[in-house]
Amino acid sequence: MERTLNELAKLLYQAKQAESAAKSDRIEIEELIAQQVQIDGDKGSKTVDAGDGLKITVERKLNYKADVAGMREMDARDIGSAGAIALPLKHVPASWAFDATAYEKLRKDSPAVAAQLAGFVTVTPAKTSVSIKMA
Repeated sequence: MERTLNELAKLLYQAKQAESAAKSDRIEIEELIAQQVQIDGDKGSKTVDAGDGLKITVERKLNYKADVAGMREMDARDIGSAGAIALPLKHVPASWAFDATAYEKLRKDSPAVAAQLAGFVTVTPAKTSVSIKMA
């Protein structure tokens, strides 16, 4: 027998709740494990034997966010007496990226041009999204 939309919606809601709880549990357990596996310094990795043939690898990394414009505006006086310092910056040349919204508009407004470009574009279905809210 085919399930009703209401039954499927309730099942989806329950599955999402279980998934959320499992994710919270996983994150808490990972944090507890990371507390027990000591790594020298702020970053690096370490593999340890957890017993019963289980090996655990803990890796710590650092993420950086920088005010690049602010760094570029600094002059030698701001850096201090450290002498000539190479700022931690690299030039990233501009690049071209595909604009899906513009392509969809082109397909609608200029199908002949879109047909010429179609050989350069691979279109695949995206993952279907289903959201649910319980009242």
